[in-house]
Amino acid sequence: MTHEKEIQTIIDHLRMFDLNISDKDVNYFVNALRHKTYENEHKIKGNYEMLEFVGDSLLQVMSARFIYENLKYTEPGKASMMRVKLVNTENLAQVSRTLGLNKIFLKSNGAIDLENNEKIQADLFEALCAAIYYAFGEKKLIDFLIKYLFSEVKDRKISELKDPKSLFQEYVQAFSNSKPEYRTVETKDKLFETSLYFEGKLYGQGIAKNKKESKMHAAQSALEKMGQNK
Repeated sequence: MTHEKEIQTIIDHLRMFDLNISDKDVNYFVNALRHKTYENEHKIKGNYEMLEFVGDSLLQVMSARFIYENLKYTEPGKASMMRVKLVNTENLAQVSRTLGLNKIFLKSNGAIDLENNEKIQADLFEALCAAIYYAFGEKKLIDFLIKYLFSEVKDRKISELKDPKSLFQEYVQAFSNSKPEYRTVETKDKLFETSLYFEGKLYGQGIAKNKKESKMHAAQSALEKMGQNK
């Protein structure tokens, strides 16, 4: 498939989500869905990394605003946890796959495994959000997020959940006075990997783009292994 046909495939696919892209804005969306392996292989300038940087910040702000405006009497701690659950890597990757971004993003011929890489799929969604913001404006992005990401807040599913760290703490305190230990290291990919230990035993591991999220993933992993994830 030629590069022009690949671009048209992206445009046609995104039209299904009410994103009618004009010629002047095409580059935002092509760059948002172009991995650096494709850029290097085809000697084409531009990939999703800077748009992902912008999209990450947009999601943090817009998710906080949406939670406040729709659930303004929620406690700050719970609101923060709701935001973490909304914009964590696993959730964003799932939304990315639901939108089919894993099937249309541009990558090198030998990089098929990237379709299953959660961080990359989350990055693609963040980059797409930035492209929508620049091409259509804030209102369009908010409408898009309400439809595809914020629906769980709208029906309050997330607000009913305790965070994984609290659940794990409650579980172990039922039979021990020892405290869980979270050991976090930064990887060469600039991610944070956390191992959750309790009384010297490894219970769970998690990886994410920040320490807080990686600890949540580690606790979630531990709960799933113990069958305590209600």
